This record gives sequence, structure tokens and C-alpha cells, in this order.
Amino acid sequence: KYIINLTGRRDGSSRFGPDKQWANFGAIGAAWIFSNEDIFNRESSIFSFGKLRSSYGITGNDQISDYRFLNLWQNTPSTYNGVEGLYPTSLYNPDYSWEINRKFEVGLDLSFFKDKILFTSNYYLNKSDNQLVNYRLTAQTGFTSVVRNFPGLVQNSGLEFILSTNAKLGHLSWNSSFNISLPRNKLLAFPDLEGSSYASSYVIGKSLNLIRGFHYLGVDSETGLYTFEDIDGSGTIPINSTTDWDTFGNADPSYFGGLQNNFKISNWSLGFFLHFTKQTGANYLRLFTNAPGFIANQPQIVMGRWRNPGDITEIQKFTSTFTPTRDAYARFIASNQAYTDASFVRLKNLSLSYNVPENWFRTLHIKQCRLYVEGQNLLTITGYKGSDPETQSFYILPPLKTVAGGLQIDF
Repeated sequence: KYIINLTGRRDGSSRFGPDKQWANFGAIGAAWIFSNEDIFNRESSIFSFGKLRSSYGITGNDQISDYRFLNLWQNTPSTYNGVEGLYPTSLYNPDYSWEINRKFEVGLDLSFFKDKILFTSNYYLNKSDNQLVNYRLTAQTGFTSVVRNFPGLVQNSGLEFILSTNAKLGHLSWNSSFNISLPRNKLLAFPDLEGSSYASSYVIGKSLNLIRGFHYLGVDSETGLYTFEDIDGSGTIPINSTTDWDTFGNADPSYFGGLQNNFKISNWSLGFFLHFTKQTGANYLRLFTNAPGFIANQPQIVMGRWRNPGDITEIQKFTSTFTPTRDAYARFIASNQAYTDASFVRLKNLSLSYNVPENWFRTLHIKQCRLYVEGQNLLTITGYKGSDPETQSFYILPPLKTVAGGLQIDF
């Protein structure tokens, strides 16, 4: 009726410097099977099982490349007077150590009608610090980044629900499972954020995937350039400044989940899985950067770009010069117009099979003969314009649509 678990461990990793290799971790978990209390009728035809559980633990992460705490060098690709040279590939940093994750969870498990209906709910609250990252550096250092512990404290929390059913109606068997997750993410603390190289990326108390940028106003019908709001009223909109930036939400999924169904009647079986996500993602307008003349494909929408004064369009003019067209585009990809609703529902899997009756092949000593056809990524329902709402990129192929059929024989 009452359960408690205690664990402890001491881990060492040679991926850290000599003085940072060891760390201690542990966890505690407890559960109460309240359906075993006398108040519940164990012979009840409705309520079968109930369990309340909770846990808290600390885990570590060392998933980085080997020897990154040392100065690493590599041979030059060519020689000088027949002698190979060396050049540095990473900076020395013996001070980074284990990434620490503190995980709390509380959950409820319920069962009804003799396990025909199962329900699980979870609430989790995870806090992570000392994350191992390639910390961004300024160009003056000669390197773009250095491996170190991220100084911020990040919180991930959310709710998860799973509902499963098992039903039998005559010769028809139906198994179904539905799950949904509602994740939340935010930065709790970051010492000296304003003086760091992440000052323009993060805001304390907000999501790490915050969408910040210029406020887009449209294409100027006279100049043919993207225009933006001068938020600070200075009369100019600098590209490399955040004084004219605003906040437009975040790119975290609002929720995601799936629905699995399996049906079986007689010798026939049918199953399918639907995956869905509610999210904001990168707009396809953000992805094409090359004017005509460059070796790159363009979406058909560029045929409706601005050409003459008075044109009303959402695509600015194409020119053979970089400025000011390039500057306007640089502001555009850092604006709210570069993002859109990227929600979708996708039929990930569909399968249909037929088990041939055993007496058909009994003389051939065949135990089982099964015919089947299976499909993956057969259908995507979305309002997103672009290659794929999941990858949100012209340069990554969307999940391949495949159909396969076969015959399985067991002797």
C-alpha cells in the first residue's frame, strides 16, 4: 500500500578536468496505492486501481566531446616548404563540470472497469543549471565559442495526460490511447545577463525560445522595401541594436500529443497513429535570401514581388545591389513577420493486415500466413505555407511518405 524508493550514486567522467570529474546524485520516490484502503470496495465493477506518486531527484549530464577542456590543435590542410603546420581548434577551459538537473514529479494513476479504462496524469517541474553549452564569444577572441557551463537557471514544467481504453464489442476488439503534453519553459536567473553575449536573446522570466524583433509594417509601395516601426522614436532603426525590438510570444509548443487506435475483427487488423502539435514557427518568407542570379531555388510567391511604385505586395523588390535591400531583409528575418502558425496534424502510421485462416495451408505445415500493407506520413493537415511545419526549412526534406506491402509466412 505504501512504497518508498531511495537511490544514490557517485559518478565520474574523464570528459571534465582533473578537479571536476566527480559528482554525487540521488533521488527519493514515494507512492500510495489508495485503492487498497478499506474504504474502497475491491470487488467494485467501476473503480479498479488508484495510485498517487511523487519523486524528486538530481541527475547529471556529461554529454560533450572528449578532451574539450584541453587546448586542441589540428594539422593544417596544406604544407609550407614541405612542413605541416598546426592551428588551434578549441580553447582551454578546465573549469566546466557536470550539468545538474533537479527533477520533481507528482502523478496519479487510475483504472476503471477492470482495467478497461486507464488514466495517467503527471505534473513535472525540472530546474537545470550548469548546462554544458558552446558559449558564444566575440570575434576578437579568434573563436566563435568555448565549452563552459551556462550561467543561467532554466525551468521546464508541464502537464502530461494519457488515456487508454480496451473495448470488446462482439467480434470487434478496439484498443485506443490518447496522450497530450502541455510544456512550459522559462529562464529563472542569469547573472549579469545584460553584459553577456546572450543579452539580445534571453529575458529573465520568459521562455528561452522567445520571439523578439522588429515590428513589421509592410512593403513601402513607393520604395519597394520592407518597413518597420521606430519603437524608440529615434528616427533610425539600427540593424545591430535591440532598442527597436518588441516581444511577440515564443516558439515553444503550446501543446503536442498523439492518438493511437488499433481495431481487430475476425482475421482483419487496422491501426493508425495521429501526431499533432500546436506551435508558432519560422515563416517560409524568412527562408529565401538569394536574389535572382544566385544558384538557389525560390518559392513561386516571388513572382508577385514589388516592381513599380504603387505596387501592393508582401515581397520587397529584387535588385542587383545589396544596400538598402539587404538591410531591409536583415530586419525582416528578425521581425514578427518572419513567424507564423506552424500547427499541424499528421497521420504518422497506418497499417492494415489479414491473417489467412490456418486450415487453408494446413497440409503445407504453415503456422501463419499474413498479408499486410503499411504507410507512413500519408497525410498532413496544416495551414502552414512552406516545405513542412515540423522542420520549417526549405533545406531539410520533410518526412518521406512511404507505402509498403508484404507477405509474412511462418513455418
